Amino acid sequence: MLDYAEPVTKLIDEFKRLPSIGQKSAQRLAFYILRAPEADVERLIEALHEVKQRIRQSLSLLCVAFTGPLSALRD
Repeated sequence: MLDYAEPVTKLIDEFKRLPSIGQKSAQRLAFYILRAPEADVERLIEALHEVKQRIRQSLSLLCVAFTGPLSALRD
């Protein structure tokens, strides 16, 4: 394997942690990110942050919303 700069190696390693992403796919994704315009990378970062923040919040609100009606059905 080629020796890449440490930040590139770290990015490849993080991509490899994703399901179904092996070494070659991780390298392709990393080099895509390196070539992508800064604005594209920022949109990706924002989308990742937003999905982690908003979806988790929505799921907990959904659980709260269903607690009332479901508990009423059990009685």
